[in-house]
Amino acid sequence: MSGSRFVAIVAWVIIAAFTSVVNFTSNAFASSIHASEMPGFGRIVFSFEQLPMVDVTQVNGVLVLNFDRPVELDPSHLGLEIPNYISAARLDPDKRALRFAVAKSLRPNLIEAGNDLYLDLLPNGWKGAMPVLPADVVQSLSRKARNADAVAQGNLLVSGAGGGGAGAKVQINHLSVGRIPLGATVERAVPTQVGDG
Repeated sequence: MSGSRFVAIVAWVIIAAFTSVVNFTSNAFASSIHASEMPGFGRIVFSFEQLPMVDVTQVNGVLVLNFDRPVELDPSHLGLEIPNYISAARLDPDKRALRFAVAKSLRPNLIEAGNDLYLDLLPNGWKGAMPVLPADVVQSLSRKARNADAVAQGNLLVSGAGGGGAGAKVQINHLSVGRIPLGATVERAVPTQVGDG
């Protein structure tokens, strides 16, 4: 085997090894994470490119979020953002579990909202309704749901109207039919006098 051929084979092996490492790390779902202390509870918000499946367990003062896929995030700052609830946080080496050392006995409450995940850390003595999502998040989800419903309904047909008399002529839309291609949401019917008699 010639020297140049050996170098080419070694180069291909190095490139293949590098590509497999890059592919492994790119399979992790990128996300951001931040936390804040709310009135009476702590809230951690995860924003994912694509929301993974997640479940929560709590054993001996350690709260664990288990993801169905690797996630890419840095939880190291959480202990500084909500010190009354979290004393430390770390992501497992396989990036499929996030572990929190909790500062006191807590009851976790998970809320999925689009590609965001809200983890509320409630005191064990929490009374009343569970915390709600911020109003802007609810409005955004509602708007997305209405738009998805409109697209799912398909094309919306809009009829036209026309009339005239004494030399005047009025026309609304095309007299036969109109079409809104990606659907629409009909908020309410508009009463008209056309055809009433």
